[in-house]
Amino acid sequence: MEQYQVRAKDGSQYGPTDLTQLQAWARQGRITAADTIVLPDGITVAAQGWPPLRGYLATSTAKLPAPPSDDHAMHVNPEPPPVQIPQTNGLAVACFVLGLVSAVTMFWCFPISIPCGIVAVVLYGNARRNPVQLGLSTAGLITGIVGMSVSLLYLILVVAVSQHSIWWYR
Repeated sequence: MEQYQVRAKDGSQYGPTDLTQLQAWARQGRITAADTIVLPDGITVAAQGWPPLRGYLATSTAKLPAPPSDDHAMHVNPEPPPVQIPQTNGLAVACFVLGLVSAVTMFWCFPISIPCGIVAVVLYGNARRNPVQLGLSTAGLITGIVGMSVSLLYLILVVAVSQHSIWWYR
């Protein structure tokens, strides 16, 4: 049979005894929630949280100690810290989107690619004033310039070839 010991909050120790005797002592109020139980393997547990004594501990009528003064109290912040929402720069996002549209449409739809590239370059000038997402606006500038330049070269090539073809057949 397993043997347990009780350590009272005043430092006195009782036992060894078995579980049924511990439960009887708890019913009689001889073990309180503030006491600790020494298990057979030497581990100490609080009587209040030990499952075999739940329902057996008498409710204590003893006056609880006063809470610590404000000088020694632990200060716990009941509110979680505010969530940091990443800032966005709408001009940088618009610059990137228009630059991407310009680069994607540069061969097959230059009437869209050239204006989108121009607007991306203009938006970059305004977006760089705000350092948030500067890399995104720089990517928009680069893709806008590439899309616009290739579209202009393609347009010049198409016009030159069409003019040459017309001249040749005259």
